[in-house]
Amino acid sequence: MDTSLTKSFKIPPASLPIIPVAFLLIVVPVYDQIFISFTRKITGIRTGITHLQRVGVGLVLSSLSMATAAIMEVKRKVVARDHNMLDAIPILQPLPISVFWLSIQFFIFGLQTCLRT
Repeated sequence: MDTSLTKSFKIPPASLPIIPVAFLLIVVPVYDQIFISFTRKITGIRTGITHLQRVGVGLVLSSLSMATAAIMEVKRKVVARDHNMLDAIPILQPLPISVFWLSIQFFIFGLQTCLRT
């Protein structure tokens, strides 16, 4: 996939795991200050929702993340087929699709990680 941010700057592929961390830095304060406060008023539970409910929501988000990854893989393969790049070497010839398409599943993964904390 194309890791170009600008014409002169490319994101190193090894740095891509920073995307879920960045989302986590945004989601955790929102979760803690807004979601927990709101659900605490409704349920009367100090943590907002029970641990079993957290596990259930985490499992649903995990499934949603994997489904999003599958959809993205189908999109990636369609782009590769349309550009005759099914057998191309990814390092030498990246696909003409932005790596930021992966940020959707990374966002869902960040939400799931937020519930584990």
